[in-house]
Amino acid sequence: MTFRELVVPSALEVLESVGVEPVAPEPGSTVQELTFEADGRNSVSFSYDVIGRSVRVLWKAGDRIILDLFREGAVRIGFRQDGDDAVVDVDFETDSLAGNIEVRVGDEMHVKDKLLFV
Repeated sequence: MTFRELVVPSALEVLESVGVEPVAPEPGSTVQELTFEADGRNSVSFSYDVIGRSVRVLWKAGDRIILDLFREGAVRIGFRQDGDDAVVDVDFETDSLAGNIEVRVGDEMHVKDKLLFV
């Protein structure tokens, strides 16, 4: 398997881009997590592990889980503001697969996922 590095912006760059700072859920953890609140009822937690090259998207409506997505093979994570929406954009690449996940949080929540053979 070919080694690929996961490239992520610094915590300060993430905070400046989307207004939410990544935090470690546990002391000493390599995982960083951001939680976005949408409409007072919906929330999305986005977490990533640079060493494991993995991401998780957990979308909840109150206590109910709407989406729990975990994927390895991430190579780039980007954060940006698009109008009133915070956008997380993740590219994936392995020897046989490539894809992208876009998480958009604003007045509404939207998750777009593509994963294709290469």
